[in-house]
Amino acid sequence: MHCLVCNAPIETDTWSAILLHQFPTRCCVTCKEKFVDYTAPILTTDFIGTKYEGALGSITCLYEYNDWMRDVLHVYKFLGDVELAEIFRDRIKSTLPKNVNIVPIPMHPYKLQQRTFSPVEELLKRAGVPFENALEKVSSITMGKLKKEERLAASVLFQKMKNMVDKDIVLFDDLYTTGTTMHQAALVLKEAGAKSVSGIALIHA
Repeated sequence: MHCLVCNAPIETDTWSAILLHQFPTRCCVTCKEKFVDYTAPILTTDFIGTKYEGALGSITCLYEYNDWMRDVLHVYKFLGDVELAEIFRDRIKSTLPKNVNIVPIPMHPYKLQQRTFSPVEELLKRAGVPFENALEKVSSITMGKLKKEERLAASVLFQKMKNMVDKDIVLFDDLYTTGTTMHQAALVLKEAGAKSVSGIALIHA
């Protein structure tokens, strides 16, 4: 077996890993060490006093957006190397809570057609995490390119597709930048009757 990032050989998994039904390692130690855990506080002060305040509960991000992560993410998302989702599956599976409704942040249909796959959904599929497509993206605006005032005043990005009344929901995305996208999604779900909405992202930029 070879590393999905650098193609270096990887030692065969131990019998204990096999017996415990752990995923086989798909990333070598050298590459794995370049992924840095995100430990800094996640600020949500931009949303205080706005309609988004209180819509989203806790927010968790797994990795920092460093140069290494930028390059890996580019190959995965924009060059279409779907197999790279495998290297994050253990972390995603161990982080996402059980007995809640996992809802991926959707892509706009036009962007999905261009890219041919959903990077967010693929991460969940590779981790073996069940999810519900409860949202549809109705705007192709990229929030990270807007100024703060423009982001907060932007038109609605999402509409609900499923009844999520009285359900505990965890939104999942690949990249958390300004937080506006996830807060918009959370507000739509809360207004539709969701009991609670929190968020988890693979990377904090």
